[in-house]
Amino acid sequence: MVFPPSRCMECGKRLLARDLVPVLSFFLLRGRCRYCHAQISWQYPLVELATGILFVLVWFSTGYSWATLGGWIFAAVMVAVTVTDLKHMIIPDQILLAGALLGLPFLLLQSWQGTLWGIAAGLAAGGFMLAIAVVSRGGMGGGDIKLAAFMGLFLGPRIAGLALFLAFLIGGLAGIILLVSGKKGRKDAVPFGPYLALGGVLAMLRGIDIINWYTGLWI
Repeated sequence: MVFPPSRCMECGKRLLARDLVPVLSFFLLRGRCRYCHAQISWQYPLVELATGILFVLVWFSTGYSWATLGGWIFAAVMVAVTVTDLKHMIIPDQILLAGALLGLPFLLLQSWQGTLWGIAAGLAAGGFMLAIAVVSRGGMGGGDIKLAAFMGLFLGPRIAGLALFLAFLIGGLAGIILLVSGKKGRKDAVPFGPYLALGGVLAMLRGIDIINWYTGLWI
């Protein structure tokens, strides 16, 4: 992910810092490579914009704290895996491993006990998804299992459980819509990573509020 440095996908020219300013460079270059003038995909500024918006939302949620830095790493990983799963039906191990290694120090700085609970939640979430994969005979991919474990590490047991619930709820509703509309058949593969990522982001930002609202319905 670091080497080789960023380059144009058409001409192979190494991109300089001025070519890589999020969102701004795309518009200053009018959506074309500075060197060969090939068109740049809108994917790049949209991903950069989405990541920036999530960073701001995380900061509003946690303020000046180690949790904000950990939340930024978590949000960046969620955006990255969403794009790769939608485009290539794969969640790269490199992204999850890099995110875990970068985020672990900030988790430890928040709380040793919380980090241990996060590790336990990661094992539980990954094990839960593995059980689904076994029962469904491959209905859940290995990347989804690892992503769930990653989410458990960062979110802890309570919020990770909510994240998985939201992922299955949103994914189920989306699946019904795709089937009814005829855009997907029963045997067509649908990437689940984006729903996990969406559930994870929603749970990270508003998890406590969602849990309090839900439990308040029964009290």
